Amino acid sequence: MRRLYQFASCDDESMPAPRPFLRGLRSARRDLRQATRNATTVETGNDIFNEVLCRSMSDLCMLITDTPRGLTLRGIPWYSTTFGRDGLITAMQMLAFRPQFARGVLRRLAAFQAKEDDPVNDAQPGKILHEMRQRRDGVLREVPFGLYYGSVDSTPLFVMLAGLYAERTGDDATIVRAVAGDRGGARLDRRSRRRGRRRLHRIYSARREGPRQPGLEGFLRRDLPCRRAAGRGADRARRGAGLRLRREAPRGALRARMGREETARALDSDAARLADAFEAAFWCPELGTYALALDGAKRPCRVRSSNAGQVLFTGICAPERAAEIAHDLMRPHFFSGWGIRTIAQGEARYNPMSYHNGSIWPHDNALIALGLARYGQKRAVERIFQGLFDTASYMDLRRLPELFCGFTRRRGRGRRSIRWPARRRPGRARRRSR
Repeated sequence: MRRLYQFASCDDESMPAPRPFLRGLRSARRDLRQATRNATTVETGNDIFNEVLCRSMSDLCMLITDTPRGLTLRGIPWYSTTFGRDGLITAMQMLAFRPQFARGVLRRLAAFQAKEDDPVNDAQPGKILHEMRQRRDGVLREVPFGLYYGSVDSTPLFVMLAGLYAERTGDDATIVRAVAGDRGGARLDRRSRRRGRRRLHRIYSARREGPRQPGLEGFLRRDLPCRRAAGRGADRARRGAGLRLRREAPRGALRARMGREETARALDSDAARLADAFEAAFWCPELGTYALALDGAKRPCRVRSSNAGQVLFTGICAPERAAEIAHDLMRPHFFSGWGIRTIAQGEARYNPMSYHNGSIWPHDNALIALGLARYGQKRAVERIFQGLFDTASYMDLRRLPELFCGFTRRRGRGRRSIRWPARRRPGRARRRSR
């Protein structure tokens, strides 16, 4: 048997000669073993679940890139670049398994923290990166994504991760070097001290501050225009607060670790007042859940969305609301049997095949499960866990995708029912789903 190996490159001729294939394969395997050497290992009595865990860790190692300025998470093949929100959320979820990844993410994002006002890139001093593109149009500023800061949640997520990392590892030196909770936290402090009822909206603005220009239209978690219950777009001049607020004041915890006790106490008081303001502005008794956002006239956009589950994750939810939200998320209009939809069935914009209007996102469900556990809703956590495990067991290579369709789970329909409606073939026995 003959083997044919081919090498292709788009770089110039100065690129060093490639390694022989088998030698390169062995080197790649050694690198993978080295990358996972200090990671926590979890093994269960379920072989399929072990395969899911191994696949997940292997994929994460493949997506992580070590750079001189720290670690970054790159989406392959289409999003091979740094995204602030994605790296921060992944680092939070990996703290128990590989805390050094959080250290690398903090270092890298701190290195690219905005230092001046730049309306084209939606940058303001202290903001954390949303995404960066190193291709030609980004470098030449034909598009604003060379270094782009149009994100409502990257900055508070950065401060939150810094606090969680410090609590878990005690590595205060990294926190000081990364300036975590200093420039980014100072930006939140300045914005939170603005007076009047606009406080919620000023801290977490859901639209760009400067004149109209290329970039994201809205800065909510979904990166999509916000909608009212009737399906119409919210007022263009809106300032929706989104649902990424923090009750526990991680900035205060960081200040306390750095010996700034007085500032820490002030921030804790600010967080308590912010939580009260959030409840008053976002809770919708007629829905039994939180509004998706506030429009330009400070009216709630009464849309049932999975964002309410992430309110539990952040800890800003009032304890008396948690059971009501958990019950709503587990009802059939949200929970499909495979996971929780981004938008509830029956809403004006609902579409089970839509990117953010009815599909199911595994990472969204994971954060919701953490929030439910935080408030003691263990039965709901178990159902989400079971749904995602069943999904992974049907997927190729046991690999959970970024998202999948929100079709209702039916008996006898497996993986096909996740992506497209299954058609029963006449004369063929139906296989029972797991």
